[in-house]
Amino acid sequence: MKINKNNHVFLLNESKFSNTNDYIKKIMMSFVCENNNECLECNNCKKIISNTYYDIFDINSNETNIKDKILEMKNAFLNQSLESIGYKFYIIRNIEKLSKINSNQILKFIEEPQKKTVGILITSNINNVIDTIKSRCEEIRLESNYDYAKKFIKENFDGNETFYIESFNSIDELEKFKENKNKDLILEIYSLLIKDFDFDNNYLEFLEKFKKLSYYEISLIIKSIISNYDNKKHYLFLELISNLKYNLNKTLVFNQITNIIKNR
Repeated sequence: MKINKNNHVFLLNESKFSNTNDYIKKIMMSFVCENNNECLECNNCKKIISNTYYDIFDINSNETNIKDKILEMKNAFLNQSLESIGYKFYIIRNIEKLSKINSNQILKFIEEPQKKTVGILITSNINNVIDTIKSRCEEIRLESNYDYAKKFIKENFDGNETFYIESFNSIDELEKFKENKNKDLILEIYSLLIKDFDFDNNYLEFLEKFKKLSYYEISLIIKSIISNYDNKKHYLFLELISNLKYNLNKTLVFNQITNIIKNR
């Protein structure tokens, strides 16, 4: 992959299970490689590969404290680089999920770049990235790699391949899910939703379990079941996922999901 080093911010347009982290490393190596060719052997390239390069700030827009993370990032980039080559990198995943306020903060950061600062923005929904950010980035389209994803799922999880394929977009997300404390609960609720479960007679028990999930975890469950339904319900589920960013009442969200499912 040829990187235009005249640019200082890149927008990676993910496809399902593209090798995003590999591309991120290629971009960074193209700037820091001592041999100017992503040699994989120089000290800087080795640091990128082993995740020991210090001046990298990696945040995910799914995080609940994203506003604080952006402020922390901006403050960190005011300091001198700790790496001798001087390059600093910031990575923002799921850029399309930023609120308008946080998007404007990132836009200002892009528009006033510091020397030797490189941004890598990542999205799986390019249409939801605000135009003012897109217009200031070099877009790179990433290809899908389902074979690698299925191999990763088989090696790291016990069954439920359909859940993982439907719910996640990247290997990075799957990697993080391995450490999710609610993993078993998420899979339990998913299993109940895809069956002819008696919601009415088990309402309170099911609801209490559901309310323990974060909004991100709820979105995973909705994504996992969405392909089982027709276009009309598909649209209703997508609309619900989009509205989760407003921190909807979880009881309301639960009732919407079950009502969509029951109204066959």
